[in-house]
Amino acid sequence: MGQSHEDVAHGTALGFRAGCRSRGGCPLHQSATLLTCVEAEFARRGDYAIARLPIDEPVARVKAVATPQSSRVQERARERRESMRNPRTGARVGKRASSEPPHGTTARYLRGCRSSGDCPRNADDLSCVEARNAARRNQARRRGVPAYRASVDATQVARVIRTLPDTGVSLRKFAKESGVGRTTVAGLANGSVPRVHPDTLARLARALDAIRPAMEKERA
Repeated sequence: MGQSHEDVAHGTALGFRAGCRSRGGCPLHQSATLLTCVEAEFARRGDYAIARLPIDEPVARVKAVATPQSSRVQERARERRESMRNPRTGARVGKRASSEPPHGTTARYLRGCRSSGDCPRNADDLSCVEARNAARRNQARRRGVPAYRASVDATQVARVIRTLPDTGVSLRKFAKESGVGRTTVAGLANGSVPRVHPDTLARLARALDAIRPAMEKERA
């Protein structure tokens, strides 16, 4: 059965953990020599020397005086807070506003600059949106994703494909031998697919070259 804070010595971390959580409610809240239970608990968390004391030993106020090192830490924190104030008005400046990244960067895009027309752009005339897109493209290249290649006109190849049935080569067989989908081959034949990817066009051309002798023989 746990102890209540009435059963333990006050001014200790044990008293805090037993339930004495109010500075004003601790019997030692007006003591000039000992800390309250709350103060003792937090002193243990921030001071290695105090943390080594027995958990039920009252902590003297003299032991909780800030060390030179902790004073320097507090001073640096105070300087950072002051640096975030407007020197003219004294008003606190938000951390984000004081360290806003420049335009023409992905960081500024993520901060909300999403309009290429309104973006001031960087020295290379790159907007935040364009910088974000370029970063995503570079990331894709590093992952091995090939660059996008626009489709190309397939009119000449389509004209030859339409003649295949007349030479005894079915569109189904040609699609299988070329490695191109039957839907694409059929679309080229009926004119519904006017453009294809460059790699697709290359496969179609290789397949046509392979069967060209048979096609010419059939025509003869």
